Amino acid sequence: MATSNEYLPVISKLLARTKERKIDWKGTFESTTFICALEGQYSFEIEKGKTARTSTPYRSLTMKDSGQAEVFVANAFVPSNESAIENDNLFALLDELYEQARRIALDIDKKVNEVTNILDKI
Repeated sequence: MATSNEYLPVISKLLARTKERKIDWKGTFESTTFICALEGQYSFEIEKGKTARTSTPYRSLTMKDSGQAEVFVANAFVPSNESAIENDNLFALLDELYEQARRIALDIDKKVNEVTNILDKI
């Protein structure tokens, strides 16, 4: 069985291209889930959530192909004293990707600039 570490190069490149604003993330019906498509062939879904049983925060990235088949899922839980370093590193990567995707999908930078301009006029 494959581990999330196997997918780190893909996740890292996805984060880098997202930071360069080359990936167009969109919101979904779930306010904590964002999606993007790459050339109509592959899609990614990044999610922020909490486990039902323990309410432990997690981040999850799912890659799908054009037929909507799952290629991989990478999950990581918020770091704790007991969590493995692999989990903690993956969580940091997914958390940053989530925040970048959210900023793009919700056009946060533009909205903050608009509010700043409004406040400057008051």
